[in-house]
Amino acid sequence: MLIVIQLFALRQLAYSRALIYFVSADKARQASQKLHLGLLNWEAVKYHEASELDSFREFTLKQCGHGKNLEIAICLSNFFAQAFPQGDPAIEFFSPNYNPAEDLKAHSEGAPGHCTTRSALVATSLLSIGVPARVVQLIPADIRGGHNAVEVWNGIDNWIYVDPTHGIYFQDASMLQALDKPNEAKLVLIDLPKKVDASGRVGFYRSRSGFLHVDTNLVYPEPWLYTRIGHRLAFWPFRGVFVIEGPLRLDVGILQWTFWLGIGVCLMGLIVMFLRKLF
Repeated sequence: MLIVIQLFALRQLAYSRALIYFVSADKARQASQKLHLGLLNWEAVKYHEASELDSFREFTLKQCGHGKNLEIAICLSNFFAQAFPQGDPAIEFFSPNYNPAEDLKAHSEGAPGHCTTRSALVATSLLSIGVPARVVQLIPADIRGGHNAVEVWNGIDNWIYVDPTHGIYFQDASMLQALDKPNEAKLVLIDLPKKVDASGRVGFYRSRSGFLHVDTNLVYPEPWLYTRIGHRLAFWPFRGVFVIEGPLRLDVGILQWTFWLGIGVCLMGLIVMFLRKLF
């Protein structure tokens, strides 16, 4: 009964619905120049060949053509900034019935969305044309809320952080590298359409409450969540795998630990019952 109650509770909390793996900052730094981290892999070949992403592929080539990876990411950011306003979307990629193609169509036609929407659409669009890209979530320890952005492979040896919502990117740096050396991270502004209010976007990163001045966890959702290609990595009842870089924080997915503890207690109870019957 305890496990049933815990399972129900797990399904009600966003991060507890995901199977969470932690990696140390040192390990993440070692993998900063690779296309995989922990259980996650961002090799783009299978997405480039997936018929399920035909609409993304056609859209991306039509809007942005061919070019360097970062140029395409900026082009996509500009398109979505012009296409739909900031607001609450009808559905996010964490939802079980999320459909990427339908989401692309809805927001291309003006349905509102926020940072989760923009990062998922940009990352999936890039993957569809064979460009490695990933959603990265910033979860600060000392301020409420969080933020979603994208990291795109530079085509050689590193990830580049791009924020489609605030219209910035770091020159030759991932968010992890920017957090390591915030004073050296060169922030470049993207000339977003005037329709989007990006006022204060520099302060968003540079101010005392900005993401470069707090203890920030970097969270990488598995690509299945926003592409729905192949099989998800997580087993039931978890919806997807999230790899979290940084220190272990129990305020993220705390019910997971009670869930595993409950399973352990039940298993110990079964072992004790078996031993008592045996002896």
